[in-house]
Amino acid sequence: MTTAAVRDLVTAGRGGWVPRGLVGPTADELRTICADSGWAFAEVTLNGVVDKKGLMRTLAQQLGLPDHFGHNWDALADCLADLAPEAPGVVLRLRGLWRIPEPLVEPLVEVLDERVGAAIHRDDLEAGRPIAGEGSHDGVPHASAPLLIVADPPLPVRR
Repeated sequence: MTTAAVRDLVTAGRGGWVPRGLVGPTADELRTICADSGWAFAEVTLNGVVDKKGLMRTLAQQLGLPDHFGHNWDALADCLADLAPEAPGVVLRLRGLWRIPEPLVEPLVEVLDERVGAAIHRDDLEAGRPIAGEGSHDGVPHASAPLLIVADPPLPVRR
């Protein structure tokens, strides 16, 4: 995916994953896109992660998650919802996703997919449409700012 295509997504306020099999822009290009748009940029390097404990520790450190982060999947989902709340969106570059143990990839991708989905509900909230179930906390609906995820190397194409 070209730098221009990612810039277009950010400018449009759209999140999601850079499509499977496509190489995204470099970290420097993503930083520039974010600086120009006011979006936050986060980069996580997963090299050397061998277990869930190490994955959670790496995510907490590199994303600057709060001290109350519980180092489990639910806590990760909660903390990702509040990642860079002052920014209109977040670009997350994941380096080495396919280098972590296979049993950790699927749940991590699921948590990130949930976060991307919560951001999609933001448009419904802003348009005054109700959100059914998802994106509500203490009965008060909310949705996260868009999250655009760039995996490096890219996610493989599903067959």
